[in-house]
Amino acid sequence: MKTGHLKQIVMMALTRESITGYQLMSHIKNKTGWKPSPGSIYPLLENLAKEKLITFKSEGKRKIYSITKKGRQLFSEIIVQREELIQKMIQVAKTYGTLLSCDNSLLMEEVQKQLKQGKVPFEPIIQESSRTKSIIARISRQGKLEKNAEKINRILAKANAELEKIR
Repeated sequence: MKTGHLKQIVMMALTRESITGYQLMSHIKNKTGWKPSPGSIYPLLENLAKEKLITFKSEGKRKIYSITKKGRQLFSEIIVQREELIQKMIQVAKTYGTLLSCDNSLLMEEVQKQLKQGKVPFEPIIQESSRTKSIIARISRQGKLEKNAEKINRILAKANAELEKIR
């Protein structure tokens, strides 16, 4: 996970409650399925404290971390920027769908849902779907698309029929 993402997740968690570093690691694991190591979480917490975005109080050997007013303000700005980015991504996806002449209402609904959940839309299938587009583009560049259109359509129809079986 990229440090910027970890920073956002940490700050988001601290907007909800004050917690220890260990609790923070557990919270992140519950939310993302990935548990950051102490070697990544504690230096990040130190840096956030140096930037005065978070503070901590010691209770014995434990430190309880809290977000500061400055941290809340920065996090709010990040959320606004994130929403603006999501809207731009949705617009690009709509344009892409229009260019491909596909009914994009269901596609856009799914893209928007996944983006708002912080996911990359269709991430598990991006590699193979991109490969399919690249192959078709290569065939077109080679001037072989029209000659092989019937064969390509049969292949795609078979793939679509198999995909339709998934319920």
